[in-house]
Amino acid sequence: MTPRSSVDNLLRTAQQHHVQLSVMADTKASILITISSIVMTIALSRASDPQLRPALLTLAAACLISLMLAIVAVLPTFARSKRRSAERNILFFGHFAQMSDDEYRDEMEHILSSDALIYETAVRDIHSLGVYLYKKKYRFLRFAYVALLFGFILATFVEAWFYWRT
Repeated sequence: MTPRSSVDNLLRTAQQHHVQLSVMADTKASILITISSIVMTIALSRASDPQLRPALLTLAAACLISLMLAIVAVLPTFARSKRRSAERNILFFGHFAQMSDDEYRDEMEHILSSDALIYETAVRDIHSLGVYLYKKKYRFLRFAYVALLFGFILATFVEAWFYWRT
């Protein structure tokens, strides 16, 4: 790949976009963690009412599931130790932290010796960021949203069922 400013701009834009998506996912997870915690606390504090208990416990359980999934979405993951160099992302701290200083410097020197290697490394970094966002952060974030939504809907149905039954 030959060095061109348009290529540099594309790679920089893609990398910045992935970072923004990661920040957005963290913000959404933080909001879900807060909302789930508050709703669960309120639901459990009001669960002494026998008429509302089934619906509130249903809602609290869904909030707990949503809370756990949102935490998993933002929970840092660490790279497996001793990755093969072909699998390693030299730009990711979790991978290069497992390398010695000399090993890291040698690898970076090798990459920086060629524009093609620099571009390949940048493309691999963008790909691994995207995979991480898709397979971990946004996947668990979606599950957390669905759990919370399902909990509100199910709690409504449980309350309606108990109301019409009595």
